[in-house]
Amino acid sequence: MAMKFLVRLELATQQVRPALQPIITLKMVHLTLVCGHSPSSPIRFTYYGMLLVRLGDIREGYRYVKLAKKLLEKVESKEAAGEVICFGTQVMCFVDPLQATVKLHEEGYAAAMVQGDMNNAMLNKMLHDTTSFWAGIKLHLIQEMIEKSRSQMEQNSHLSSLIHLVPMQRTVLTLVTGEEDEVNRTTAAQGEEDAREKNPHAAMLLHFHSFSRSFMFRQYEQTKAVAAQYFINDATPWMLLYPSAAQRLIGGLVCFWLYRKTNDPG
Repeated sequence: MAMKFLVRLELATQQVRPALQPIITLKMVHLTLVCGHSPSSPIRFTYYGMLLVRLGDIREGYRYVKLAKKLLEKVESKEAAGEVICFGTQVMCFVDPLQATVKLHEEGYAAAMVQGDMNNAMLNKMLHDTTSFWAGIKLHLIQEMIEKSRSQMEQNSHLSSLIHLVPMQRTVLTLVTGEEDEVNRTTAAQGEEDAREKNPHAAMLLHFHSFSRSFMFRQYEQTKAVAAQYFINDATPWMLLYPSAAQRLIGGLVCFWLYRKTNDPG
């Protein structure tokens, strides 16, 4: 029960107090060393692998994720399968071919649905669609994926995933059609102001997608204003997700562009 509680804390702290994540992950490691393995062991190895990747040791983190997936079969832990595949896939995206690896989220979605685990089913949906965008899949396919996922999230009132998916949908629609009005009418969009105050991670994504769109269309003043908000409120989690790499890359490009315009290193 203690381990299940800590697993739930991992996701909660990612949204509001990311600095606590390494403490929670290492507490799970400590409990494993003291008490041995249990049906929840695979998810412990997955989160520890994510922590190692975040610290820069991608190969070692990848090894722990592969071990977690093998443990799923050994301890017959179907309950954790959706979560292990969900976050393990994000680590694997840094090593294996991206367009093929991201499809593993479909397996994670199916595994979670079998167990009635709607939370991890929707997380797999959200990470599948957002990572597919950075994998370079055609925009009209991404648009269709996100529309289906958004509809399912709204039907299940899964607002936490919606709030993270909607900024990506706004970016995709802007690139495809030049319009984002349809997205602004969604349930999640209506709750974005509240998210900015209560969910630092969601607020970070809102700022990121806003300045990245401005950057792509070379809207200098808007890019500069929103980028300032993004970097002031940076809430990058210790659970390193593949889209985080894209955020760092585009954030660096934006900083370089602004510096060339202003010669101001700040």
